[in-house]
This record gives sequence, structure tokens and C-alpha cells, in this order.
Amino acid sequence: MTMRLRFLLSALVVVALPAQADTLSYGCGGGFTGGASGAVIHDDGRMTRWTTERAGSPRVEHDLDRNRGGAIQLFKLLREVKFTDLDFQSPPFNVWCSLTLAAEDGSTHTVSWGNARVPPPPSIESIVEEVRRLVEDPAA
Repeated sequence: MTMRLRFLLSALVVVALPAQADTLSYGCGGGFTGGASGAVIHDDGRMTRWTTERAGSPRVEHDLDRNRGGAIQLFKLLREVKFTDLDFQSPPFNVWCSLTLAAEDGSTHTVSWGNARVPPPPSIESIVEEVRRLVEDPAA
């Protein structure tokens, strides 16, 4: 095999590999039906909204066509509040919510809450507000 052919083949392999990216997953659910909803936001701006009708039902996903700049700003906010340093897990309750950051290196960090008597700190609430704005507002 010539050097040029080897180079072309290795270039094709590199192009075919999916790019790793940081992702933030947000979800809330539980209650009487056990249904849940949430979103997955990638640091390159891609967003997916998901729902389940009740516990054990299939997850339905919809890709969102949104301004990718908002997602990029969200990841800037995560760095500003030092999300991976936040340690918050409220006691389990009937309804739950969580945020999980999955990093490019394979590590994850999760905060979760659900008990109204133990609300998340303002830094987590600001992240949740931004996620909801991005997912729910087509103009975001």
C-alpha cells in the first residue's frame, strides 16, 4: 500500500468517527403516573426534548431547531457556577428532577432534587431556568 493511499484511508477513518461533546441532561418526573419529561443539550447547540407518558412507557424524542448560541451560553453558565463542584442531592420524594453533565472524557456529575422542603440552591435554579427557556421558547 502506498503512503498516499494509507493517508487517505486514515483520513476517512478520522472523518467517520463521531465527535465527542459535553452534554447536559435535564429531567423531571414521578408522581401518580411516573411520567417524565426533559431535554438533552449538547455543547455544540444541538437539543432534544423527550417525554414518557408513564413509568415504563417508551421515551419519545423530538429534535429541536433552536438558536445554537443559547446552548453555548448555557455551557458558559455551567462553567461560571462551577457545576461540577456543586454537591446537591435532596432526599428522595414522589416527584424528582435532575441535571447531569456528561463530559467529553466520559465523566458525569449529577445534582437531583424533588423534596419541596429542600429546594436546590440558586445556582442550580438558574441553570434550570436557562434550560427551560432554551427548550420551551423557539425564539431563544
